[in-house]
Amino acid sequence: MSNISNLDIMITVFSIIYLYFATQNKAICFLFGLIASAIWAYHDFVNLNLKFDGFLQLFYVAMSIWGLYSWKYGGKGKKELPISRMTAIDHVVSILGGIVVGAGIAWLTMNILETALPYLDAVTTALAIITTIMLVLRKLENWLYWIVIDLVYIYIFIRQGAPLLAGVMGLYGFLAIYGYIEWRRLINNTEA
Repeated sequence: MSNISNLDIMITVFSIIYLYFATQNKAICFLFGLIASAIWAYHDFVNLNLKFDGFLQLFYVAMSIWGLYSWKYGGKGKKELPISRMTAIDHVVSILGGIVVGAGIAWLTMNILETALPYLDAVTTALAIITTIMLVLRKLENWLYWIVIDLVYIYIFIRQGAPLLAGVMGLYGFLAIYGYIEWRRLINNTEA
């Protein structure tokens, strides 16, 4: 087991603050998400050899900028974007798309990049990208997808000797459950 680094601690603190504000449906979450993701990307590329997760973290930086704007001005008439639900077709496209794209990326890049757990890393990354878009679009079900993704990331980070990041993923899983309950309460209040 490796030592916990200062980067692990910074990632953990900013990530928890980000996720807490996201569960509370507060747009400020994206500022903390941007900081956490920038540090995490550096850590992935330089220390953990998780290329796909590193690229995912860079994607999160961009999504944080879009998310902040979208939540504030993405609704009708440039007003706040409301929480909404996904359709069954949205779920099928999201799941199949994530699996197919992730497996394809892993297969194509296995001989180009040296990366740990190429298929698991790539498929989880593809699904996390899709789920992040769900979050930015304020889809209630994003939290259910995060629960599954976080469980897989616990395994990945334990395998790569990053126990604190695995712990962050465990906490993310619990906060995703809380986020789903909280957002479902909010959407039920607006639908009533």
